[in-house]
Amino acid sequence: MLESLIRLAEAHARMMFKKDIEIYDAICVIVLMEKCVSTGLFETKYSCLMSGQAYSQAKYECLTKLGLNLEFFKDDYFDDTCNGGS
Repeated sequence: MLESLIRLAEAHARMMFKKDIEIYDAICVIVLMEKCVSTGLFETKYSCLMSGQAYSQAKYECLTKLGLNLEFFKDDYFDDTCNGGS
């Protein structure tokens, strides 16, 4: 997750035609991630930086609402979505 956030901050800096990444670029990425997880899809308000348990719960909730097969998506290291994320 951290590497992804760094890459997004780098991409933001490039979009702004900057050579160096600034703290503001990282803040923009965090705001973007927070906005993405607060779209109204989830009943629970999750942070973009989740624990393994919160990730599993969010994943279970998302897959269930979308009507997708939980067994197909059970492949994460700390994933327990097939039993309801608990």
